Amino acid sequence: MIKGILFDWHGVLVENDSCDEDRRKELYSKLLQNTATESEIIESVKSFKKYEKLWSILPILKKNFKMCVVNNRPKVTYEYWDKYNSIFLN
Repeated sequence: MIKGILFDWHGVLVENDSCDEDRRKELYSKLLQNTATESEIIESVKSFKKYEKLWSILPILKKNFKMCVVNNRPKVTYEYWDKYNSIFLN
């Protein structure tokens, strides 16, 4: 019996949106080195969009399964995800 579902973050729940690949690499490097400014953190967070086809069924899945997200993005970005993307389910 399946009791829970584990989702990967990038490429599953969110996909690349508005940032070119070179800029994305630059921002990620700064995030890993803890040298990104707040505006760069926000730019990084905003460069992704929800994968809408999956997000539309998450409320249904939540009623029947425990859910977990795996994310290897730098911790400094976590507080900005919900603020700028309203992505977490309550």
